[in-house]
Amino acid sequence: MLFDVAALGAASLLPSGLASRLLIVAVLINPVDAVRAVALLGTEGTTAFGAAPLAFLRFTRGPLGAGLLLGASLLAWLVLPPLAAAWRLRRTDI
Repeated sequence: MLFDVAALGAASLLPSGLASRLLIVAVLINPVDAVRAVALLGTEGTTAFGAAPLAFLRFTRGPLGAGLLLGASLLAWLVLPPLAAAWRLRRTDI
């Protein structure tokens, strides 16, 4: 929850274009936000999105691009942490 507050607070201090980019990145690097965005996109389509997330849809050129980018973000969250843990365990003297 604090991540969202920090992202919105930082975005409120930036010009519109930079704020939109910051919020897009914030959604992509936070798996909870990514799942929420995918759920909204899947259940309500673009009608559930307000003004700020519409910038995300414009950036990804529509719902298909948004779904693919969010899916790639979630896939990275599923694959990269176990890979990092395996790499770390290989380097550790047990």
